[in-house]
Amino acid sequence: MPVLALVLLGLFLAIGLGLQGWLQSRRSGYSVLRGLYRRPFSKEWWIGEAWTLGFASIAVSAVLELLDVEAPISALSGAARVLGLVLALVGFVLIEWAVVAMGESWRVDVNPADRTALVTDGPFRLVRNPIYSSMMLLAAGVALMVPAVLSFIGVSLVILGLELQVRVLEEPHLLRLHGAQWHRYASHVGRFVPGLGAGSTSSGLCPGRAR
Repeated sequence: MPVLALVLLGLFLAIGLGLQGWLQSRRSGYSVLRGLYRRPFSKEWWIGEAWTLGFASIAVSAVLELLDVEAPISALSGAARVLGLVLALVGFVLIEWAVVAMGESWRVDVNPADRTALVTDGPFRLVRNPIYSSMMLLAAGVALMVPAVLSFIGVSLVILGLELQVRVLEEPHLLRLHGAQWHRYASHVGRFVPGLGAGSTSSGLCPGRAR
């Protein structure tokens, strides 16, 4: 399982960021990585480092198990590892679906200068942040494939980082960019899980919703 875990994380990096980013840049003539050029130690930098470190921790855990340095949590059986593999594969496929659905609006991170269309079709009909939801699912699945304290710490960092990414960076940017259109969309679509967090935005509740 640690080898499969590393392969899935490698595919996520190579396809989900590398290949998709290259194809998007060629199609639009605009680098999707522009948002990554941020000031070191700024809040944007710390948030990005949090979820990046989380995935790195899971990868390190897989390497340590492969080298017999770190023992897996014995309470988690082989069935849990198989479940993790299924969750990781589903997460990976959903990430690619959501990236394709975003089309030219897809970016890696937030660049305040970008003016992209608000995507509400495909998986975005179900949740506002399907890429991040799927990244959490991928992280949780891979962690179950290499169940150890370090890998579960990694999952926590991924979830924390992506929660902050959405609440502190993404939603305020979308609110500034799309205003009432964003409020209408957020009023009936959940943040990470269908139906959960609908109406809640980083600036408070949507118009017409009681606090």
